[in-house]
Amino acid sequence: MNWWSLPGPHSFLDTVIQDVGEGKSVFLLVPEYCPSRLSSSLRKDLEEDYLWLSLSVYSETDPVEFLCEMCAPDADRRRLRSVQTLVSEDSFQGRIIWLEGISAPVWDTWAEFFLEYEHATRAISPSRQTHFLVQLKGFEYSFPIPVAVGVSKRVWDGWLRRSDMLLYGAFRVEERESALKTDLASALVATLAAWDPDLCEWLASLSLEQLINPEDILADFTNRRSWINGSYEMNEKMWSLGYWHTVEGRLDRSLCQIPIPCIQRHKANNSIQGTQLRIFPLLTSTVFATKAILIVVTELPSSRLRNSVFISMRSIPFAPSLLDLNQE
Repeated sequence: MNWWSLPGPHSFLDTVIQDVGEGKSVFLLVPEYCPSRLSSSLRKDLEEDYLWLSLSVYSETDPVEFLCEMCAPDADRRRLRSVQTLVSEDSFQGRIIWLEGISAPVWDTWAEFFLEYEHATRAISPSRQTHFLVQLKGFEYSFPIPVAVGVSKRVWDGWLRRSDMLLYGAFRVEERESALKTDLASALVATLAAWDPDLCEWLASLSLEQLINPEDILADFTNRRSWINGSYEMNEKMWSLGYWHTVEGRLDRSLCQIPIPCIQRHKANNSIQGTQLRIFPLLTSTVFATKAILIVVTELPSSRLRNSVFISMRSIPFAPSLLDLNQE
């Protein structure tokens, strides 16, 4: 399953495609750890009407010279190369050009080019115009975006519909020993991942015991991304690193809201089999928790009550030994 095919993420693609349909070039502001396959997903939706070309910008290249070499190498070299001659070249027209890698030292030159290009393309038939999709990733968000009628700016902020991550988590989590464990793992993965498909994919292979006590797992993930620990100010700089949404509160949501509905649903469906006693130690807050909730799920051995489930909850003092409870 492609992340960008989910309803929430695809609505972001739809806004970009709509902008292109209105004759605009689009600047895409994404955090450092943006979900992968953004360009290929846009290409799939646009290449039926346009020729697609992906380009990474050389550090010190002149925009017109660079694009002439990449898009119109057979153009008459006796003609003075300019934005006007570029847009009039047949081999340049009718394209979507994905641009990335524009560095700060040359950004002003490119920004000036985009403004001149927007004005020059007004003389070209809309069906023949070429549009740019310019990805600005991480700290590139601070680059001043040109303002013009034929230019738009779209920011990927991780907005999802409620069911998006649940669907993605269910797709990524493999079948476990029972339907209950599979549903619990899928729900916990989706809640812990929140907005981040990379984290969802990383969590999907973990055991249920690891997902129930994920503090160290999440800490390892944040370290891999070089996210800071401790106090911080949530601002655009943090957004550019992909840290706009915090992990605070995920533990409470995943460990207190998820298991009970899953278990009760399986109780109603009579899908819990066997007589094994299952004990899930659930932290009620972060690593500094002083309490824990035990959900004890057991099936009565009586053949007459084989499909009955008893669920009890109680609050007890937290101790590390709770994390290893596997017996009554």
